[in-house]
Amino acid sequence: MALAGTTRPQELLHLAPEQLLGRLFADQDLHLLAAQALRFGCSCSGERVEATLLGLGRAEIESLLAERGSIDVDCEFCNQHYRYDRVAARRLLENMGTGPLH
Repeated sequence: MALAGTTRPQELLHLAPEQLLGRLFADQDLHLLAAQALRFGCSCSGERVEATLLGLGRAEIESLLAERGSIDVDCEFCNQHYRYDRVAARRLLENMGTGPLH
C-alpha cells in the first residue's frame, strides 16, 4: 500500500486508470490488457452438489437423512438452494452404482 500512498487525491479522482498506472509503475515495462466487463457468474450446479454429497459417503448421507429427513445445500455465492429428500438421495446413490438406501 506504500505505492498507493504516493498519489494525491486529485490524481486518483481525475487521472485515467492507464495514466495512473503509468505514474505508479513508471520504472516497469507495462502491458495493459483489453478491458473486460465484469459480471457475476456462479459455477454451482446440481452435478457439483451431487458429487460433494457422494464425497460424504453413504453412511453420512444416511445419517443426515435419518436426522433431518432431507439434505439441504445452499450455495453461498448465488443463494441457489438444493434439496435432496429420501427419494432424491436414493436415486443419486443408485445412479452412482452404490445401491438403494435402507
